[in-house]
Amino acid sequence: MCNGEVRAEGAWCSIKRGKGNPRPVNPNFLDVEENLKMRPFKICSKCEYTWKGREDFLKDPFICLVGFEGALDETESAFYLFNHILDGDQCNTTLMVNAEDFLSLHNGATFTEIKFESPLCEGHCIRIEDLSRCPVECKNAVAREIMQVFTPCARPGGKP
Repeated sequence: MCNGEVRAEGAWCSIKRGKGNPRPVNPNFLDVEENLKMRPFKICSKCEYTWKGREDFLKDPFICLVGFEGALDETESAFYLFNHILDGDQCNTTLMVNAEDFLSLHNGATFTEIKFESPLCEGHCIRIEDLSRCPVECKNAVAREIMQVFTPCARPGGKP
């Protein structure tokens, strides 16, 4: 949409600026908020499959959780690692997704501190393949609680 008119995707338009000639602008930069809403949730780095929203991503039967990379201090982000598994050799890659993209799925208490290497820490976050819950009141423990709703990848021997 440009100045109230529907335009072809990617078509350039002019912004009405009062006096003088309007200047041409790329419609992709007209409304930053609108662009953020239109951005896909995730694009596969290998096959370029696009998930429009978080729910599409979580419901995809070809996505499974393979690991969690916890934040080791407050300046870092935590990431979930998902495998994108397709038949044959079409994709089969691992995708990193920021754990904060899923924070709204959590209904319990949230914590802002990272307690890695504290006396209470059980060391779950140093083992990427460790998908278990953590009892420590830590920001990573919240992410670990959220990931319990994700579909885990089958481990060798047929167990998740």
